[in-house]
Amino acid sequence: LQMFLEDAHMRWDSLGEFLALAVSFEHLAQSTGNAKAQVLADTLDRATGTLLNEDRSPSRALGGIDNRGSHFYLAMYWAQELARQTDDPQLAAKFAPVAEALTANEAAIVAELGDVPVTAPKAAFGHLGAGGGVVELMASVLGLEAGVVPATRNYRTPDPTCPVNVVSGEPLDGRPATAIAVNVCTTGQAVAVVIAGA
Repeated sequence: LQMFLEDAHMRWDSLGEFLALAVSFEHLAQSTGNAKAQVLADTLDRATGTLLNEDRSPSRALGGIDNRGSHFYLAMYWAQELARQTDDPQLAAKFAPVAEALTANEAAIVAELGDVPVTAPKAAFGHLGAGGGVVELMASVLGLEAGVVPATRNYRTPDPTCPVNVVSGEPLDGRPATAIAVNVCTTGQAVAVVIAGA
């Protein structure tokens, strides 16, 4: 969490969750006779193998791939496996366009994942203790409503060792209507909330 808050780099490795999901699909297939679940299990296992072989797990170093990137790559590899498998032509047909779109847009998607705009509303209202999280959440909701990422006040000199896209100067218009509000305060409370626009 500290690395995420300070450097916007989430190195949490979800490999265990990927493997557990495949086993869950396999259990569903075996206990209910659901053939599609078995295809999902088999293709997810192969996609996870590709993820490991291609070294797409989160890097411990800044500037490398993080959790967002590894999830993108798993989604792309899984879609590719589903599109090329022959056990279920219906699933292959559904995932062929998904695999094609993810593969064609890989570079753009990965670039955008590394360029998430960050702002610090606290710079506009100061220290509010435990109430700061609520005020920052309200600022995030209002920003989503307006389609704007507010600028961070008093941010003048970027730190070259911390590659975070801090919005400064003017607000950033036209971003996707999703935000994550993270707040940690000195009284011990910590919270992260994901907000998606309608």
